[in-house]
Amino acid sequence: MLKEDAKLVLRFSLTSRQIMTVYLLFSAAISVLPTAIDSLETAFAKEVLMLTDTQYGLLVSIAGAGIIAGASLNSVIVERLSVSLMLGIGSLFVAFGYLIYAFSSSLVAAAGGFFISLLFSICEYRFYDVLSNKYPRRGDGEGSQLFMLWLKPF
Repeated sequence: MLKEDAKLVLRFSLTSRQIMTVYLLFSAAISVLPTAIDSLETAFAKEVLMLTDTQYGLLVSIAGAGIIAGASLNSVIVERLSVSLMLGIGSLFVAFGYLIYAFSSSLVAAAGGFFISLLFSICEYRFYDVLSNKYPRRGDGEGSQLFMLWLKPF
């Protein structure tokens, strides 16, 4: 069964190069890079913005609130906007949020940059929605899980 699933993933990857390219670029820009700079965010907040542990905790909580707000907003706009528009706007605003954070000089400015991360949940949800619709259906879903596990580290 696992061998069949691996063949399905490989066949899909080779025949759907456009989807694979978008998946790899999107994963790098929206999943891998933000994860990689988490420790830099902490150092920046503590050393440059001179935030206390409590203030930094508040900042992280604001980012979480932004993601919750984004998920709520997503449930309202998901049927009204095209996938490409949501992916594009979401990706741009995530980058814009990081820029605001990088150039912030206070907790309030940094919080604004973090809150903009609400669009992260919008673009990520829509991307995985598109991917699941493009991936060949199998009754048990094992192939799609293998596909996600195989490519997620990239």
